[in-house]
Amino acid sequence: MELFPLHPLPVMPILERILWGLAILAVVMKSGHLPMSALLLVLSLGLLANMYLFLGWRLFPAPTGTVQLTVLSAASGLMLAVATSAILFKLQFWTGREAMLGLSILGLSILVLTLLVMRARRSDLRTYIRGLALRMLPLIALCTMLLATPDAQVGAFYGRPVNAGTSATALP
Repeated sequence: MELFPLHPLPVMPILERILWGLAILAVVMKSGHLPMSALLLVLSLGLLANMYLFLGWRLFPAPTGTVQLTVLSAASGLMLAVATSAILFKLQFWTGREAMLGLSILGLSILVLTLLVMRARRSDLRTYIRGLALRMLPLIALCTMLLATPDAQVGAFYGRPVNAGTSATALP
């Protein structure tokens, strides 16, 4: 019996929280017209999307790391990556933002329904399912809010007008 057992540090959830915090900071900086805010937004949300896509199987298990469904983790990672990218596209006024937001809402909603069915059938996965749902539900709400918000209002939040019918913002 070890006197001080070593437990691995949960680096992935900590990194996930740091990247979300940087993304929120970048949006606040961007609304204040501070330099490098767009770069910080692209880096934080881009890294977060890549982390979800490629390392979702490592991020989503319960604390023990053994209780998970690998296919569900991979599908969740893919849809969370699409949702994070869609948020970035909307905030940067890039083309394809509405389609990505719609796909994100649809895919994440299907996964949440799958989680509800799984929760009723498998009581051993409750912590795992709760962790996934806590990541998906806020993103569904955020994607829905961004999809319902016109580009002109998002541009007004940043203090710059958006050209009607294009994906570019008008320069002063």
